[in-house]
Amino acid sequence: MTPSRFGLLIVICQLAASGDAQGQDGPARACTSINDPVARLACYDRAMSREVQPVPAVAPAAGQVSGPSGAPPTAAGEAAFGLPLVTRAPAQATSLVSRIVGPFDGWQASTRWKLANGQVWAIADGSSSGYPTRNDPQVRVQQGAFGGYFIDIEGVSQSPRVRRLY
Repeated sequence: MTPSRFGLLIVICQLAASGDAQGQDGPARACTSINDPVARLACYDRAMSREVQPVPAVAPAAGQVSGPSGAPPTAAGEAAFGLPLVTRAPAQATSLVSRIVGPFDGWQASTRWKLANGQVWAIADGSSSGYPTRNDPQVRVQQGAFGGYFIDIEGVSQSPRVRRLY
């Protein structure tokens, strides 16, 4: 283990210990005194199942058919691109290609674009830029390394950070 990773491990352990010292004991705290590994694991499983709250299901939109057993359907592929994890299927696209509907002449911090596939994306980084007007330029929205999204617009040298509105 490298010194920097070791230091990080020490900080994490200290933070965990400080939570216990402040009286933030949960049901899992009682499991630490059990010597039998199988019984201790079962205790932790029971404790964690009580502590973790399920994520509420997203209600289907008007006119949308529910999935099996009444659950809302999950979006997949390009339809799920940019949506929060709760509403998308595990396998998802890493980019999408579409067109901005109508004229494009740049953007401001409050700009929203409706794409030909029906999605609406907005500027998320507060940037602004102007370009000669063109109609229906092709765009590629790609996911960045840390979960953000960036839009590449045909004929534009900048790629502003965007977020999907719907």
